Amino acid sequence: MVWIRGACLSLVALLCVIAIEGHVYAIPHFYAPVGQAVFSIPTVVAALLSFGAVLLQRPLGLPGRAEMAIWAMVIVVCIAARYLHLRGLTLGAGEMGLNTAVGFVLLALAHLSFGRLQTASFGLALLALAPPFVALFGYLNGHEGFFGAMSLPTSAMLLALGMAGMARFVRRPLLRPLVSSSPVGRATRMTVLLWVGWLMGEALIMKAVALPYRSAALMVLLMAMAVWALGVMLYLGMKAEARSQRRREDARDLAAALRLDPPSGLQSTAMAAIYMRAFGQIGPVGLIMLGIDHCDRLNERHGEDTSARILDLLSARVAGTLGPGEVLVRRDDGTLLALTHGLDQDALEARAEALRKLGTGLTGQGAEQLPAFTLSAGAVRARRGDLSLSPAAARAEAALREAERAGCNRVVLKVAA
Repeated sequence: MVWIRGACLSLVALLCVIAIEGHVYAIPHFYAPVGQAVFSIPTVVAALLSFGAVLLQRPLGLPGRAEMAIWAMVIVVCIAARYLHLRGLTLGAGEMGLNTAVGFVLLALAHLSFGRLQTASFGLALLALAPPFVALFGYLNGHEGFFGAMSLPTSAMLLALGMAGMARFVRRPLLRPLVSSSPVGRATRMTVLLWVGWLMGEALIMKAVALPYRSAALMVLLMAMAVWALGVMLYLGMKAEARSQRRREDARDLAAALRLDPPSGLQSTAMAAIYMRAFGQIGPVGLIMLGIDHCDRLNERHGEDTSARILDLLSARVAGTLGPGEVLVRRDDGTLLALTHGLDQDALEARAEALRKLGTGLTGQGAEQLPAFTLSAGAVRARRGDLSLSPAAARAEAALREAERAGCNRVVLKVAA
């Protein structure tokens, strides 16, 4: 937003300098490049005052006394220019049109009320962009009734002033996507650029088409715009429905995650799903699955609850060593699943080995009655943007089974597909 503000203010200064030179050296093309509308001297004065007021703005801060005084002077200049014009008095060539005066007054009121009228100030700032936008649209399409006495440089200058002043409204939800670095922000900015390109292309098409065929060309453009608007509405509806579905899933998973596993006190796999959706948007999530080697044989030889007793002691020991950004869940198939984030492949493999070694020398109630066993671990580093737990957990389970087939008591790291 900083460079946009700087570019807009530079454009305002350039247009004002060109208009001043045109009035001083009597060069009409400098202050009236298109048609009869003029970038008049009162308009230049109001523009320079507004330029100074915008320069005095503090980021997201209330307007100071100097800024408020300058904005008040802008309003006085606009009212005085219109009053003198109605009395037949002019200063230099041309006049300050009514739409130009309205644009300046709305812009001044928007900044004067900033911080005092929360909604009204933002609404006035948006309304201040309407007169120059309508005038610029009229110039692009050759409709004189749209721009009236507002010249082409005046419309560009007012639009640039309004956009530069929008910097103090960037925290508004409506403008936040325009400055966000998220994928939504980038998509929003790209959409705005496409919209600007559409307006420019539509104007070029209408100028290139011969006069007898302009009505047909206009109908084609209107149909294309209608189809585009329908596509946008369907796309927004799809995104809204997907977000609503994710919220329902999060609520369901959160309710399930609050139910702990009674023997170990660990969260269920629902907590792992929430973890994956939360941290998968930020960066890669690492999954480490711990399993007892040849669990079925161990239960056949030493009793059906042998593996369950081992997991009870193991889960308590592993849970005690987890960091603040890690979570451990117990799966129904007799394995433990640890989730972490912010680790590269080497660090993830080392972390998996450290957790696997915790199975050596278990202590606790009934630990002396447990038979000898070994642990294997399967580790997977999911890609950034992988939000679903099931595919990543399936890859971690495949790595665990590969470790058992390779000779047990080891770690196998799988690269994300």
